[in-house]
Amino acid sequence: MSNIRIRVEGVRELQSALRQYPELSQRRLQKAVERGVAVVHSLSARHKGIVPVDTGNLSNSFSQGIRIGRLRGRIGPTAKYAQFVNDGTRRMSPRKYMEKLAKQAEPRIKGEVKQAVTDLVEEVDKRAK
Repeated sequence: MSNIRIRVEGVRELQSALRQYPELSQRRLQKAVERGVAVVHSLSARHKGIVPVDTGNLSNSFSQGIRIGRLRGRIGPTAKYAQFVNDGTRRMSPRKYMEKLAKQAEPRIKGEVKQAVTDLVEEVDKRAK
């Protein structure tokens, strides 16, 4: 019986692109993290109506509460009374603005991550050609 060979074009290029995958994926996902933090930051603005506003200090304090790390992002209010407004006290009902922010931000953040993965696959595919 004779041997049959099937040659697949682009395999070497694909292998080369996949070797670059960790660097490419980290870059894409890091941008998604940063855009996710930006989503929460924009939703925390006074005029969005999610974060309670008296003086505007609570809303404004989200700007100081941004921390971006390697594939991590964190945002939250830095106003000393933020937790009391969210959780309430004996004299004040809870306002649960953090849960509202998370609920509104979640689909958009998931969309950012999904887009990053799609872009990554497209970039790997381009490099493989």
